[in-house]
Amino acid sequence: MAVQGAASGILDSIFVKPGDKVSQGDVIGKINKSGNPFAKEDVPVYSPIDGIVAACPVSQGGAILGRGTPAATTLFTITSMTDTLLVSAPVGELDIGKIKEGLEARITFQAYPGRNFASQVKSRCSC
Repeated sequence: MAVQGAASGILDSIFVKPGDKVSQGDVIGKINKSGNPFAKEDVPVYSPIDGIVAACPVSQGGAILGRGTPAATTLFTITSMTDTLLVSAPVGELDIGKIKEGLEARITFQAYPGRNFASQVKSRCSC
């Protein structure tokens, strides 16, 4: 889920990083809508759902456009713990014949060092 700010301004504070668990209503950032560091008008950014922070594409101090503007800035991406994740992975030419629909697979993520996640091949394509 893409999270956008309620106001345009400067992303003044970021309280999470990719891989962090969040709960609905957690304050995950603050926007200074005045854009002036000496006359702060902070607007909190809340997590809309329980989940895991998948991305923070804007750096602290970055200018952002709030929701309701034509080009609203995505501040955070949060993934629900119940979402299905589609993974596309390159497979070498010599191994592609071994990949079949239904084959069990293990996936690792940098956000979860040392953990493996059970998965299953749903399809194989030459995309």
